[in-house]
Amino acid sequence: MLSCRSSWGYAAAFVTANALADTPVSTSPSERAVPAEPIEITVRGSKHSDTFSSTRAASTVTEQNVRDTSPGSLADALRGQVGVSVQQTTPGQGTIYLRGLAGREIVHLIDGVRLNSALFRSPNNAILSTVDPFSFRSIEVIRGPSSVLHGSDAMGGVLSMATPLPGYSIGRPTTRIMAFQGVTSNPVGSQSRIAARHSEENWAAHLGLTYVGSGDVMPGGSMLTPASTSYVGLERAPGASYQPLMIDTQRGTSFQRLSGDGSLRFRLTPHLEVVLRGQLSERPSLVRYDEVTPRFAPPPSKPARAEATLGPLVRAMTSATLVHRPVRGMYDSALLTVAWQRLAEEQLRRDFDETCVPGVTGEKASSCRTRLRLDPATPRRTERSRVDALSVRAEARFLNAKRTVGATIGVEGIHEVVASSAAQVTVSSGVSEAAEPRYPSGATMSQAGLFAQFEVWWLRNLRGHIGGRASAFAIDVPGRPGIAPLLGGAAVKNALFDGALTMGLSWELTKGMAWVANAGRGVRSPNIDDYAGLGARAGGRFQVPNASLQPEHTHAVDTGIKVARGPLQAETYLFFTHFSDAIGLAKTAVDGQQSDPSGALYVRGENVSRLDLYGLESDVRIEAPRTGGVYARGSVTRFNESSGSSLSAAERVLPPVQGTVGFWLLPVSKLRVEVFANGRASQRRVLRIDDTRIAPGGTDGFVTVHARAVYTISPQLTARVALDNITNRLALEHGSGFYLPGFSGTASLEGSFSR
Repeated sequence: MLSCRSSWGYAAAFVTANALADTPVSTSPSERAVPAEPIEITVRGSKHSDTFSSTRAASTVTEQNVRDTSPGSLADALRGQVGVSVQQTTPGQGTIYLRGLAGREIVHLIDGVRLNSALFRSPNNAILSTVDPFSFRSIEVIRGPSSVLHGSDAMGGVLSMATPLPGYSIGRPTTRIMAFQGVTSNPVGSQSRIAARHSEENWAAHLGLTYVGSGDVMPGGSMLTPASTSYVGLERAPGASYQPLMIDTQRGTSFQRLSGDGSLRFRLTPHLEVVLRGQLSERPSLVRYDEVTPRFAPPPSKPARAEATLGPLVRAMTSATLVHRPVRGMYDSALLTVAWQRLAEEQLRRDFDETCVPGVTGEKASSCRTRLRLDPATPRRTERSRVDALSVRAEARFLNAKRTVGATIGVEGIHEVVASSAAQVTVSSGVSEAAEPRYPSGATMSQAGLFAQFEVWWLRNLRGHIGGRASAFAIDVPGRPGIAPLLGGAAVKNALFDGALTMGLSWELTKGMAWVANAGRGVRSPNIDDYAGLGARAGGRFQVPNASLQPEHTHAVDTGIKVARGPLQAETYLFFTHFSDAIGLAKTAVDGQQSDPSGALYVRGENVSRLDLYGLESDVRIEAPRTGGVYARGSVTRFNESSGSSLSAAERVLPPVQGTVGFWLLPVSKLRVEVFANGRASQRRVLRIDDTRIAPGGTDGFVTVHARAVYTISPQLTARVALDNITNRLALEHGSGFYLPGFSGTASLEGSFSR
């Protein structure tokens, strides 16, 4: 709950050393030993009492938390955390909201490498489905603007994820093998993880593999849902509704994921080491459930597509980090990281044709007086997109002799190249021809930043930090010779310059109680998706590019109280965020027409929206180490939205009031039992009233009850049992495309063996 790192020290999701202030010193006075378990740089800049090491609002999910819940996705792993809200249009992926901002408005880091790419969309990003929560040692959720340390997109916060890194051995070599196997009843599925690590005196290696397979989700409350395949060939009378087959599962919500991760580290000298990391994840084809099944569209409703499939999606990453920690020198530590990442996705779409039967050739469905019939359209469109990113980051940490002043100074650069292609197949003949892709191949996006952040202890109980970042962005989008300029065929070259600021203050009012406050300016540069996105979008829309977009900004403040006294740990924050120049898809006209020949509404990205977000977050825990404890956490987010255009407002899905309350007990040795309830209030205020995933009156609230039991059979073997949604409640998270699972049981076994 309470972060153990300073506000300038948690800069590194990069793999390096443990707390430098606590680094063990070797027997030689001229030599300082490298820590045995360097996972992340965590600089504690003072030997003073460090009850509150950060002013920032942050929480951490550990690898044990992940295994307790056996999540199917990153969104599932973070559901219920303070300040976090989840929206899912398809299982296996999901959008994570921090203080009402999501998608490309927050930075996703894996071992310090940005998952955010030039093709990140708002808010849902299918590439999040390639993230394996079982591979992480920890997932840190940082709420509030963080653009100074993390650059563009970190307007709402950061998800910093770290995979394991083995330590060096002392004495003889050691090998450890860990295996985890879980099975789940709803959806029927399994989660398998095996990892091995080997340590020598001067090198260590880690390798992990994960497989997740999940069947279709069965919603609670005995809810029946339409079978998407039953719409093919369905008929209705004019003015009537289609009557699809109703079933008890949400067919099309199954998925699979296969992931691997590895690391290798070498101690070159007592003060210099190199860390190599690699990750590969593939998620095969996944049905875009919210497009093939109408949820809340008014009658006569039909699916948006006859076929809508994502995948396979692939993420590959490799990085090398050089870390230097001198005994004496100009800096306390320094690192250099070089990384390459590829993100690839494929989309398949096929529309429905609604025809009049029997009818006259060319007769429109709107004038039919007999019967209307749904059949898959003749053309099927396939689109492949890929982005390759090369990044470099160098930074140094400074600390004065009295350990009262610290600094992090660094520079980073990222260059991304987009490749995209599309084809259209005539199903009846099998003839394929090239089509215009959503993004022009060869489009590039580059960004560079120079940043510095300082922390000072003025008095024993008063400390503060201040920092800034100067950023430059370059966009180069080639022209589309076959596309008219009005539809985005012109080339785009744009250079943008911007900056970010942050400051914070922590005052320890009394032992174990501190008042904290933060202020910051976040920035996000428009990316390739903003500038060059062209083609069909969900909800019957057709996007055209807009070359005149400008960066988005947030200006935010928060203040709160942190308590850490005896059995009580608590933090409560009030926050306010002004989101200006927000980019959203707004209605537009092309050559005087509001829609394309198929009837899809023309939209384009515009800086049209102003959004004020404010609310309250609280996390309270009371625990007795040998008995148990209770906890409660929750958040309230409110907003005022306005549009600077007569066109539609930006796309927004704002979370409702939500909370979690629970308790845990240690009834006997080696057994831990936990019971908790997750609740969501209704959300009646909806910005996008044309979103068919949201009922016209908004989303109903719900409360689900859950139980966990963890039994340590031996130091090497742990068994877990989980019961979720025990009351089988029908639950729909606001803006999601499918209902959450009803009652579900999970059992898992984890073994760890060393030699």
